[in-house]
Amino acid sequence: MTDLFLEGRDPATIDRLASLAPLERLGTTADMASVVSFLAGAEGRWINGQVVRVNGGAI
Repeated sequence: MTDLFLEGRDPATIDRLASLAPLERLGTTADMASVVSFLAGAEGRWINGQVVRVNGGAI
């Protein structure tokens, strides 16, 4: 059911939503993966108890 709903979305609506974000695009799985990799790696060892929004600046 969800797949059918997503496939039926109007590309113009998706483009409009993407243009509202400061980076003017929708996030990708690679965008999410890089944040997860950072948090799970050695560089993220002092980050705890935080909410990290991976949304490209969209509120």
